[in-house]
Amino acid sequence: EQGCKMPCFFCIYIGGFRAFLLVTKRKLCYYKMIDILHNSKRIEEAVRMENSSFVIITGLSGAGKSNAVKVFEDMGYFCVDNLPAPLIPKFAELCLQSAGKVDKMALVIDIRGDLFLNDLNRNLDELRKMEIPYQILFLEASDEVLIQRFKETRRNHPLSPQGTVSDGITKEREKLSELRGRADKIMDTSRMKVSEFRTELRSQW
Repeated sequence: EQGCKMPCFFCIYIGGFRAFLLVTKRKLCYYKMIDILHNSKRIEEAVRMENSSFVIITGLSGAGKSNAVKVFEDMGYFCVDNLPAPLIPKFAELCLQSAGKVDKMALVIDIRGDLFLNDLNRNLDELRKMEIPYQILFLEASDEVLIQRFKETRRNHPLSPQGTVSDGITKEREKLSELRGRADKIMDTSRMKVSEFRTELRSQW
């Protein structure tokens, strides 16, 4: 520099140090910006999860799961019937990553997916670890009412195709007992009319 009495190497050293500080400052600003963006995305994701609704519909055959799905569809839920349990965490993750296009989801899990029921508790625990909130709706009815409903539809029970409907109901209650214990809401539809059932679901969700 003009008028500088210090050796040239000292000027070079000072200039380099200034450049180093400038670069460091820019790097710090860059990393701070990255951190802000990262935190912003995490906050946005947390808000999206908080505003989302993820319901797992399950329960006894003939208790009203099909009617429940229709009600949730009318309420704007994206519904999937009988999704294999191992796919539940991935399904929830994809819906939450849809940029708000799918923020209300409902899945039907029943005895037809018996092959995957043993994995269901593990998959539900995985949802908790992923911090994805969900609710389990368990539908049931008395044996007498369920038997009458099967007679009206002339269907065999899925767990007792060659036996009695009563035997199938007993087996199903046993297989779903653990899942029932995890339910957030249990609804007995024995004495409910369809209109009452719809009203009850709408009042809860």
